[in-house]
Amino acid sequence: MLRSACPLRAGTSGCWRPGAIPDRPFAFAADGLFDGHAYSRRGGGVDFSDPVWLRLGIINDLSLDVFPHAGDIARLARDRHSLAILHRWQLRLPYFVMVQMPAAFTGSELCWRGVLLWEGEREQFAPLTSVDTTCRTLALDDARRRIFGIAIEPDSRLAMTLKPNARILALRLINAATTLIAVGAILLVLVRWRPGGAALPVLLAALALIVIVGTDVTFVGGYRPFDNGDDGLIFSGFARRMLEALSHGDALGVLEGAEKVYGFTPGMRYFRALEYVLFGDSFLGYLTLMLALPYLVYRVAVRFLGQDWAIAFVLLFVLTPIGVVFGTTYAHFASWAARGYADPLGAMLFPLAGWLLMRRVALGRALLGTAVGTIVGGLVGYFLPFSNDSLNLVFGDTFSRVLDASVAGFLLAVLVLRQYVGRAHPSIDAPDRLDVEEPTG
Repeated sequence: MLRSACPLRAGTSGCWRPGAIPDRPFAFAADGLFDGHAYSRRGGGVDFSDPVWLRLGIINDLSLDVFPHAGDIARLARDRHSLAILHRWQLRLPYFVMVQMPAAFTGSELCWRGVLLWEGEREQFAPLTSVDTTCRTLALDDARRRIFGIAIEPDSRLAMTLKPNARILALRLINAATTLIAVGAILLVLVRWRPGGAALPVLLAALALIVIVGTDVTFVGGYRPFDNGDDGLIFSGFARRMLEALSHGDALGVLEGAEKVYGFTPGMRYFRALEYVLFGDSFLGYLTLMLALPYLVYRVAVRFLGQDWAIAFVLLFVLTPIGVVFGTTYAHFASWAARGYADPLGAMLFPLAGWLLMRRVALGRALLGTAVGTIVGGLVGYFLPFSNDSLNLVFGDTFSRVLDASVAGFLLAVLVLRQYVGRAHPSIDAPDRLDVEEPTG
């Protein structure tokens, strides 16, 4: 597909850098890290009309970090129409998918648009082409046979949907119902439900979700291709290499972080790898943090502004572009997170550290508080981009950023503790009221 050997001079049209040749027919997928798959991953169904929503992890692999010239194959394209919300990102690379159905799916229907290669007797494949959606019922002989969906031509519009039989559908409903019951039971046992206290966090998360959907809906359950050479592609590529090392039992390879010596921001790759372990090929871990960010900002603001002004402040932060005047607003955080940047993650540690340190703690924990501030500050420097000058005050390398941010975190902890620790010391805490015993006579 992508050739690295070329009779022309390297860098000219038609040539690709070494490493762009796939080294296996079926790509590694984070979704299949623990499921004992035979190829890439196992799933409960098939339903896609766009490779972005199929969540092909390979599209953000370092081997595809190429810069095509005129006439070459483009990796991605962006539809800039305002109404192209669900299909804003378009994968232009040729690809194929292969599915095998267990015998339990006999009687189900597989519907498709585009080109299929359906395996028959003696491993012979029959090409099936359909411009519109066509369906075929799976027979018992189709069990474990390979069905390839082909998207090689530039304007391929491959789509595949599996309509399960009645038995599989009933099992899915039972599984969904028991899962909901189990989750509800766990919440009832472990969580004290306070509807009044939950209203504001839920509202802020809902408003944040609206902003994220308007910014890039693929951040919610999809898997967009990152721009060539962009930080997001580098972080995802590093994380994929770390997960492959994990799949081979190479713990040192995981800790190594895909580089013998860090030449790029080290922290984000570990977060992305952990996210892929927990959520598969998706951005749901980062999405969760971005949904929590407005409430975190509110918890810090309420300490300084009071409840009413804090609510007004966080609503301005989330819903209006007024923060652009100061260099940032929530839409910026959502956009940068959707692009896979480390900036929102690093910036979140500041209000998180402030919120933790401003909670009422005993005076004896002052040293621990300053230590937490120093460590959190160091983590901020660890996650911030290599080219960011906000904390890069001395030499411009990773150690300098960590050191500068640690000092800043220590000073922040000292200032906060000076204001809040004294009032929380048990020796000076006063009771809410005095009980006075009056004489009866």
